[in-house]
This record gives sequence, structure tokens and C-alpha cells, in this order.
Amino acid sequence: MYAILNELAHWDCDVDKTLERFLNDKDLYVECLRILVDDTSLNDLEKALVNNDIKAAYEAAHTFKGVVLNLGLTPFIQSIVPEVKELSEGNIENAQPTLEKLQALFKEYCDLIHKNAE
Repeated sequence: MYAILNELAHWDCDVDKTLERFLNDKDLYVECLRILVDDTSLNDLEKALVNNDIKAAYEAAHTFKGVVLNLGLTPFIQSIVPEVKELSEGNIENAQPTLEKLQALFKEYCDLIHKNAE
């Protein structure tokens, strides 16, 4: 069950610090990591970008940022934080390439979670 924590540490996630935030409750942390697989924020971001809806794009990106920050998922954080800043300033032009990078990371993340499901 906890093999995913080692995998995430190798993925450069801040597992130790994040576990402190979860009061060292590994079961709760792993459950939250599994729940992220069903998160729709990136899909919402994609729809908003297709519709050129900057407000909805910002909200979806901001939601995803909050989740990945709380879970200590560093690879996502490095991409989503600048994305949220750009969207908050009304810049939608560079959002699609970042979204594609996030989607690729999310697929990799989901594969890690499924591989370590017990």
C-alpha cells in the first residue's frame, strides 16, 4: 500500500513534508492520492480553454493547484503555479501547451496510482 509513497519520492514529490501535513497518517494520505485520479479540474481547464473562457480556466487551474499543493505533488506544482498566475492576469495564449504537459503528467500519475493499487 505504501509503495506509492516511495514511487512519488522518486518522482521528486515532497512526501515527507506532506505526510507531516497529514499528521503522518499514511492511510489518509494514500487515500487522498487515490482520490485525485477522479479529479476533473484538468478536464474543466481544457473545456474552458476550448471555449476561451478565461474565468473558468482560472478557476479550474486554481482548484487543481490547491489539490496538488496539498498533496505535495511537485511535478504538477512546477507547471500549474505559473499557469494560474498567467490566467489570473488574463493571459490565455500559453495555457494550451502547459495543459498538454499537465495532462501527460496526470496520465503518468494515474498509471503510478493504478500500478500501486492494493
